[in-house]
Amino acid sequence: MPETGSAAATRNASSDSSFGFFDKNGKLATDSPEAIAGAEMYKRLLRESGPAGVAEFNWNECQSLFLQSKAAMWIDGIGFAPPLEDSSNRASSGRPAMD
Repeated sequence: MPETGSAAATRNASSDSSFGFFDKNGKLATDSPEAIAGAEMYKRLLRESGPAGVAEFNWNECQSLFLQSKAAMWIDGIGFAPPLEDSSNRASSGRPAMD
């Protein structure tokens, strides 16, 4: 992924483990075929479906788009959830699902 320094290229631990970034013993395995395929898929999703400039986004740009209902999903840590749960912060009236 060329966007290695970008916060937009980060993923949470659950997606990292599903894509093979860690082996069965919890050891980092970013050079495994599964990890490389997962990173390529994530890069393709951002390139094909993300907003313009997404490679330079940090958490605040992602949160802002999500709160304005301009992003259908946002993958990040649970620490950013409280503002999302407050309906007065969101353009949409529904409560976002958080797993």
